[in-house]
Amino acid sequence: MTGEVEISAGLDKSLILTPEQFTLSGKVTYYISEIEKERRYKVTFQNVSGKRENYRGFLKLKTNFPEKSEVTLWIIGRFEN
Repeated sequence: MTGEVEISAGLDKSLILTPEQFTLSGKVTYYISEIEKERRYKVTFQNVSGKRENYRGFLKLKTNFPEKSEVTLWIIGRFEN
């Protein structure tokens, strides 16, 4: 299963995202792609096959905006065999 989230600047200045903390290593993978240079990004999450279980975690991204220095994306899912 794959899910996507789009993050955009919303202000008239460049946005730079840097991964800071990820709590679902081994259960979910992610990658960040730039849609519009330093303005819009897409974060794609994908399940890694595993035993039947529920999981919950997050990806924390650091930004260059003092007004919003970090963004936390919560991830909730379930593996079913």
